[in-house]
Amino acid sequence: MPGVSDVCRRGPVARYVWQVGDRAASRWIVPFGSSGRADDPHFLDQSAHWAAGDLIPLEGDPTMAVVVYEEDLPGMGRLSLTVLNPKTDAELVHGWVTQPRATYWGMLDHSVEQVREIYELVDGLPTHHAFLIRLDDRPIGLFQSYEPDADPVGERYDVRSGDVGMHLLLAPGQQPPRGLTGAVVPALIRFLFRDPEARRLVVEPDVRNERALNRLKITGFTFESEIDMPTKRAQLAFLTRERFTALFGDHAAARRTGPPAP
Repeated sequence: MPGVSDVCRRGPVARYVWQVGDRAASRWIVPFGSSGRADDPHFLDQSAHWAAGDLIPLEGDPTMAVVVYEEDLPGMGRLSLTVLNPKTDAELVHGWVTQPRATYWGMLDHSVEQVREIYELVDGLPTHHAFLIRLDDRPIGLFQSYEPDADPVGERYDVRSGDVGMHLLLAPGQQPPRGLTGAVVPALIRFLFRDPEARRLVVEPDVRNERALNRLKITGFTFESEIDMPTKRAQLAFLTRERFTALFGDHAAARRTGPPAP
């Protein structure tokens, strides 16, 4: 098991099927990512597919979307998280973050290229991750997770082992299903708490963002001090694994796939 232990086993690792006349039709899979480094942000992206015997398109195929989590939302459809691809998803995300309703995201005046550059930076960080939220394969929002001690917020409170930060921007379009936000937010939290080392969620929304603050209260977050971030006055709030479980329990109808949350 290279990089894990000195134990050796015999068996297939990477699998390839090459279509020499059409590269886009070729498929491959490898359990620990193309780099093979445990600290790579995409180290486990392919593991679930590899274990199931599946193949995925080669990198560079614009149709490739790495699914890291799925959960059935009763009465609404199947929620899934896919790793955001800055090259192919920047225009979609730009359309969301430049809408007036996304004012607290802080990108109203950004160009498509600026959005792409930002998420290329995020994609290269082992401490920060960005995902598209899909409902029945239709993109409905942007979700980000991060390690607080590698983020400006970590300079403004005492970071604990097991803290995980999160940001959420929903863009469900016209006439979204009733109760969508109330179903999506707990699902995303379940995704983060799949990591056994995650003990507490950290958020820092703008103090003027009343909708976000109300949603956090409903979800069980505990509000603490206000803090000054580089671009905003923010409300610091936390949600422990124990409190979330007490409020929401286990989601028996959920279908969860993919590796633990990064």
